Amino acid sequence: MRRVKPSSHCWPPTPTTRGNLDLATDIDLGQKKATDAINRLKGAKEVGTNPVLQLNLANAYLQGGQAREAAAILNRYTFNNKDDQNGWDLLAQAEAQLATAIRSWRRAPKALRWWAVSIRPFQCSAAPVRRLSSAACSRRATMRVSISCADCSSASSRTKRCNKGECTLWTDAVKIYHNPRCSKSRDTLSLLKSNGVDPEIVLYLDTPPDAQTIRQLLRMLDMGSARELMRQKEDLYKSLGLDNTRLSEDELVQAMVDNPKLIERPIVVANGKARIGRPAGTGA
Repeated sequence: MRRVKPSSHCWPPTPTTRGNLDLATDIDLGQKKATDAINRLKGAKEVGTNPVLQLNLANAYLQGGQAREAAAILNRYTFNNKDDQNGWDLLAQAEAQLATAIRSWRRAPKALRWWAVSIRPFQCSAAPVRRLSSAACSRRATMRVSISCADCSSASSRTKRCNKGECTLWTDAVKIYHNPRCSKSRDTLSLLKSNGVDPEIVLYLDTPPDAQTIRQLLRMLDMGSARELMRQKEDLYKSLGLDNTRLSEDELVQAMVDNPKLIERPIVVANGKARIGRPAGTGA
């Protein structure tokens, strides 16, 4: 009987269903054939309307070393799918691959590079600019993109808008809870400014956040307990007995209000999300 030579994979050049395209992409990438995956997905009309295939194409570009093309897709994807963490994770990877995206990337210490990847989703300047009517501008929208307008002669740190009948979408201010005596906090502030971000600086040791603000930060950080936001290696933490597991969430929050030194730093807030500028629990 005639023997048939096995092919590298069993899919036709252009699979006809989303499931086939999805799996064919996985096979191509597993065989280090990113170019084949890119060409297949670019030729599939379903990519324009299917979020899964859009992520597949972006991932194929990443695997193929085409980070700029991946970032262009992912900026638009995260614009339309703000709650999909997969999109944000891939976007962070794409931006990290772009040497020009973070000018100090090669010189930055390892801990700072970790933070750089975390904050890149706050700055997606390649996203498309959408125009709104004056009436629509009265409803402030929460965006994940930083959009500049050529018609604006000046802009505040909080918003950018035109004086004409149309304006760009509002952008939320970036805020950093900063301790100038902390080297990691200084490095994070420097990194933000080097990437064109002029944040609102909150010297939280001088002006401690109230309980409501701390609870809001906990939500934006997606933390399950106030204890996660506390510097648990501080001597003050133990001397106040805060390691007592019987303490309520309200008591932990109030401890941070009364003793802001216990709050992990730095915290960067933008577009309804927050990040801590280093892994929690590390030393000063």
